[in-house]
Amino acid sequence: MEYGSLPIYNPEILYVIPDIHGENERLSRILEKITPDLDANSNAHLVFCGDYTNHKGPSSPKVLLCLVELKKRYPGQVFFINGNHEDMLLKCFNKNFTWFNFAENTLKQMMLEWDIPHGELKPMSYIPEILSACEERGIIDFYNGLIPYYETVDTICTHAPLDKTSCYMNGLEAYLKNTDKNNSRFLDRILHEIMWSFTDEGTQYSNIPIEKLLVCGHQFKHHKEPRLFKRRVFLDTGCGVVSGKPLVALRLPGKKILKESF
Repeated sequence: MEYGSLPIYNPEILYVIPDIHGENERLSRILEKITPDLDANSNAHLVFCGDYTNHKGPSSPKVLLCLVELKKRYPGQVFFINGNHEDMLLKCFNKNFTWFNFAENTLKQMMLEWDIPHGELKPMSYIPEILSACEERGIIDFYNGLIPYYETVDTICTHAPLDKTSCYMNGLEAYLKNTDKNNSRFLDRILHEIMWSFTDEGTQYSNIPIEKLLVCGHQFKHHKEPRLFKRRVFLDTGCGVVSGKPLVALRLPGKKILKESF
């Protein structure tokens, strides 16, 4: 069964990286373990689950530039999901400062690392200049290319987890029974939820009758290590949010967890 309207892929190897949160050095180390497969096999895919920047991350601009180059190097093999931190930063770019406290550090880093002329370090006053610098570096095109989810014949990757309650409230039961009168695909109905929601791991609320492996980030508060269940993988460890937390990756098939090397 197909759950979304985006293309359904069938890669031989699939890597999934959760929230980076501005940790460029950790990102570089985990990529060293993944890019050899991307080079050797054109049907190897790498999916990022969103949250590339963060209000606590040490080097968010460097992460964005790394991902821009990665997309150029592996067109058709690397996919970037939209996370809630992307949503917050894009709102600031549009001068909606509802989530400014969560984007301010990234905006300041952009101003300093890219030598954007400024008086006081107040990003709200320099949004046009920051946007221009982002456009020059390919970052606006990167954001425009973000996808809400990634689906294969047997896996669904999202930023935030699918929660049983919200799934059933949005018609999952009828969708599975093919009695749904809503013409949209199921994942397209819950775009806000798969960017922002949380769930209780390993309980009835995360036990969803979808016959695909569900992989997500976003849930760092639950544990310091990735959590693997029969049909669910929660990857976020709090990297870039909690000091010392590692960046990991999932390799499929096999549910193998890779950790960065120091």
